[in-house]
Amino acid sequence: MAAAVLPAAGGRETMDVDSIDDKEIAEYRELIEELGTFPDKVLINCLTMIAEDHSESKEAARRVYDCIREKLLSSSGDHKLPIMYVIDSILKNARGAYIGFFEQDAPKWMPSVYRALPDETRRNKLKKVWNTWKDFSLFAPDKWKAMGECFESDNTDGSTSPRSSSPLGGSNLVAGIPRSKTGALILTTSLRKEMQKILDEIQNDIDNELEKVSLERIADINPDLLANIKKAAEDTLRGNQQSTGVEGSGGDGGNDKDPVPLKPAFLAEMRSDQVVERSKAWAKVDAKPVELSNEMIQKLQTSVKESSSADARYFQSDAVDMTRVLAAASATATLLTTALERRETQDTKATQQAMQRSGGAAANAARSGYATVDKSLFTNNGIKTKNLALIGMLYEVGLPFVSSSDGRRFKTQLELSKHLDRLFKRSQIEKSMARTEERGWYCSDRVWTMEAKEEDIVDNNAALNANSATEATSTGEDDANPDSFTEVADETRDKCVVCGINFKMFFDNDDGAYKYRNCREVEVMNDDVAENESDMMLVHVTCWRGLGSPATLDIDQTLRD
Repeated sequence: MAAAVLPAAGGRETMDVDSIDDKEIAEYRELIEELGTFPDKVLINCLTMIAEDHSESKEAARRVYDCIREKLLSSSGDHKLPIMYVIDSILKNARGAYIGFFEQDAPKWMPSVYRALPDETRRNKLKKVWNTWKDFSLFAPDKWKAMGECFESDNTDGSTSPRSSSPLGGSNLVAGIPRSKTGALILTTSLRKEMQKILDEIQNDIDNELEKVSLERIADINPDLLANIKKAAEDTLRGNQQSTGVEGSGGDGGNDKDPVPLKPAFLAEMRSDQVVERSKAWAKVDAKPVELSNEMIQKLQTSVKESSSADARYFQSDAVDMTRVLAAASATATLLTTALERRETQDTKATQQAMQRSGGAAANAARSGYATVDKSLFTNNGIKTKNLALIGMLYEVGLPFVSSSDGRRFKTQLELSKHLDRLFKRSQIEKSMARTEERGWYCSDRVWTMEAKEEDIVDNNAALNANSATEATSTGEDDANPDSFTEVADETRDKCVVCGINFKMFFDNDDGAYKYRNCREVEVMNDDVAENESDMMLVHVTCWRGLGSPATLDIDQTLRD
């Protein structure tokens, strides 16, 4: 990574990459703290790129190296291996002045780092890192060997290292557990039993018993998992002993061990102490989010819009600062939510108390929330002033949930959901309702000029329609549109006598009367016992055509009452 200028966070002035100030060193130290016990590849690359920017300056590289070395020697054993991965990445990618610093100083602290690693697996990983330095030709051969003297002495047959042989007669160690010559793990009965329980829980989802593995097999294929199982089992056993008062009570010959926590290892706090303290500090912040909520929200929205712009470009330090800004925004949103919920609860209690103390108009005012508004501001000059608190109560803060159907606002998501349900039910009911055309507001010209009465016009139109239908039948006009055949509406004859379906009714503005569409009147011959020989009945034109367009219908062709 080669960069001429690296702008720092917050819009500071540009500076020479060869120099590094105390603030940047402090930020670099914080990044190493965030690394923790897990070798995060993204964070390691970030630390490497920052170190690469200062690799050509001996003074700046010395300060970066001292920062890494200080953290490496002061941290616990679980934190040392990830820091060694950072060193390995800097040596292979940044190089520059760092090669000389590590070459002179590494033989001094490498043995202490190697001995501080908690288990054999991590020591083997550190040895692999040391071996890769030879493949990359980073150091002179004699310097490289001097760095790895701790690895060579550990593998010597005559070594006095406590890990070279097992005090119980085992030939080697796996995850700190000695093994016999046959390969069996040498464990106490209680510890093996507890470790087997944990292993059975891990393999609980495996149905085939032949696919399950033993503790000895786990030691061969995954020593890290075996170490975790052993640690969890030991924590469980110590927790049981402490809860029963066995350990530290003087019953085991004056055991002076430190008390062991009851919490298992997999539930332990994984964050660094600085992060935990920073999280606790947020609870002590005495902010006033209710009064400043609108301003905070506007600033957060502006920051997000500027950061999400396609033209914005970030360096690595800016990206780290943006992550912290987003974390602060999340914490601020949490504080705002808590404060608003507390405010709403207080307003509800105040409203209930006001309703209990007074009735009538006072109760209505308290119920509607008018008591929270300062009425003294409603003056000629007061209404010209922008009241952010009142705007917040009416919009984003007080009523943040908006209905997409009609634009109404609500306090909670539950109220919005109920409102949408009511709108949906109303729309379904309206769709299922039977609708008819309403009568027009105007009448025909002849009625308006008093040339004729409305009843006479209706009768004349009915006669004309009957004659036109008869003429169409006599002339064989069966291809005419069925909807062009209409009859005056008659509530006693609202169904077709052939199919039994109701006629479609509409209002004829020209005639000023309700009519049936697709309808005509046909003579139906009755039985011999009937009083009348025939009756005039209404049928659908389509049904009538389906019967062959007869001049008359028999009673058997109709639906009898």
